[in-house]
Amino acid sequence: MVVRSILLLSFSDLSYPLKRCFLNFPMFLVNYQVKRKKLVRMWMTQWFEVADGYFGRSKVFKMHDVIKEIALSISKAERLCGNRHLCIQKEMRSGTVSRTNLPSILVCTKFELPPILRLLRSLDLEGSGINKLPDFWLTLFNLKYLNLSKTKVKELLRDFHRLINLETLNTKHSKVNELPLRMWKLWKLPKLIKTLGNMTQLRIISLVMIRREHRSDLCESLNKIKRLRFLSLTSIHKDKPLDIDGLIANSSIEKLFLTRKPERIPSWFSNPQNVTYLGQRGSQLQKNAIHYIQTLPKLVWLSLYNAHMGTRLCFDEGFENLKILDKVQMQHLTEVVIEDGVMFGLQKLYVKARRVLESVQKGIENLVNLQELHLKGVVRSRVKHIPAIKHHFRNENGSFYVSLSS
Repeated sequence: MVVRSILLLSFSDLSYPLKRCFLNFPMFLVNYQVKRKKLVRMWMTQWFEVADGYFGRSKVFKMHDVIKEIALSISKAERLCGNRHLCIQKEMRSGTVSRTNLPSILVCTKFELPPILRLLRSLDLEGSGINKLPDFWLTLFNLKYLNLSKTKVKELLRDFHRLINLETLNTKHSKVNELPLRMWKLWKLPKLIKTLGNMTQLRIISLVMIRREHRSDLCESLNKIKRLRFLSLTSIHKDKPLDIDGLIANSSIEKLFLTRKPERIPSWFSNPQNVTYLGQRGSQLQKNAIHYIQTLPKLVWLSLYNAHMGTRLCFDEGFENLKILDKVQMQHLTEVVIEDGVMFGLQKLYVKARRVLESVQKGIENLVNLQELHLKGVVRSRVKHIPAIKHHFRNENGSFYVSLSS
């Protein structure tokens, strides 16, 4: 009784926001361990304002039976929020939950969520037996917090972006290895880039509308993903550079696509030893950029679209395994040089813009293994050793090509 009295006195001295947080405790099981960050995020979804600094250095908390009892008794006596939150600790049928105004649910076992919880704001499924997200979840428009960590869920719903109020998504140690295409529409999900590093099974990442202020969190998260195969990064700023020098070369990356210009050539640029495809669009790299690319030992496909600031583009060494050089189009380019012996195995070349063709034609003569030459907006020309030459053009009726092969 003495301990209870002291705790009640301490509760009375709490500010109103902290009282609301305290009365949220009944939803947790006795001896349930909860991390500080998780607790704060769950409270924030209930519009509880709380400062992380109140917790001191503690990172994990365990629910004490006395604390739970006090919080539950006060909550019931004052008819506050404590009895509106649900913790499911044993298997039950979805029909068992009949209330439609529950703002928060904590699931500790296998459970089928009923399709009636339209007001749900916080859903914690950490360690539960769920393995697939039901379609009706897309109607949970008020959902702000979703925890799928340590579950068997393999993929998010295709239209996951419809959860427009989602602020926190946790898939750490789950089976999720790919994000839906339109995730960027979840504009209230500021921590998405930060949480990417928790999705260690991800194989494909394509991010658009990246802001400069995201660069540190972005690099830190990507450095944690060791099995990444495809990485595409597009900045929201056309003219402002994006600094991604903090990335560590990931040997697992096979396809890399960068849109908009980096602040400088990343120090890791020539290190990804397994890159087979490299796409650069609007990167506006300087003349030394090619020297970083030419040493990639397994590069098979190189795509350059407005990716070079200079007037002269010189391929003087390297590119030993390159098979396709695609979309050679730069705004200021007047001369392309392909030295003898470089790109010896090149089989397909796509060139756009008249002045590029006029300067590259001598280099084409050195590409003895070239099988296809695609030209667009250039003077029609034939090269004897190339089996297939196609001149592409467009008019009001659509896109066409004319074969210039001998």
